[in-house]
Amino acid sequence: MGAQAHSRSRLVSRFGEADVRLAEAQAEAERRNLGRPGRAAWEVLEGRPQRGQRPAQQGLNLHPAGQQRPPGKGSDVLAAMLDQDGLKAAAALTRAAATKLDPVRRAEARKLAEGLEDVAKGNAQIEFDLWEGGSVNLGHAFWDEMRRRLVAVGTPPLHQAVSQAVLAELIRHMEFGGSRVLLTASELAALMRMQPASISRTLASLEAIGAIWRVQQGRQKLIHINPEGAFRGGPGAHQAAVVDFAQKTGHTLQSGPDQPAPAA
Repeated sequence: MGAQAHSRSRLVSRFGEADVRLAEAQAEAERRNLGRPGRAAWEVLEGRPQRGQRPAQQGLNLHPAGQQRPPGKGSDVLAAMLDQDGLKAAAALTRAAATKLDPVRRAEARKLAEGLEDVAKGNAQIEFDLWEGGSVNLGHAFWDEMRRRLVAVGTPPLHQAVSQAVLAELIRHMEFGGSRVLLTASELAALMRMQPASISRTLASLEAIGAIWRVQQGRQKLIHINPEGAFRGGPGAHQAAVVDFAQKTGHTLQSGPDQPAPAA
């Protein structure tokens, strides 16, 4: 009965052809990596642990080096399957494929390629990673001041909430060890399901109160957030990021309660 219940036709009817194919590929990859039979496709689909392993615990996934990674993260899975040359090739293929994707998936594909390149170079970032994306140090003074400035310039409550949501999404996509946001305005609009014109107005209002700064680079405007207010990276890289930010934008954070907001 067990074999019949887990026949391929039954798995397809239950999970769909695409998921079954992915599970079969995962099972084959495990077999090659382990050098012995791993899980069957039905075990992968049902989330069964590999033989001899305990089921993954829910919650934090801390590694011995202080690194926390989400189980099954794309770059980690590929890194376990490929050598250095394979990682470089996979990163190049991912970057090439990204150009054909929609803005949201393009950003995710580029992020995956960067992760593969870091692993190939042997300098993958070491940081606490709460399941995905990396942790950001966010200053309460920065967030409180930006909220105060939104109120001070007469922003309606609904627009305040939208502006804060956009700012939070920008902070969530900060680069590691710098001030730049790894999203363009069009990618942000697609990600937040907002009209480009609405995103443009919100970014302009955030820039007017000094929450973000936009720097022209070629035909594109890059978004930066002051690393004194929000920063993703190790303490050793922080001062260099602050100096680099000041050189790029000419601005510093004014967090005093009586300080005026900088001009747009």
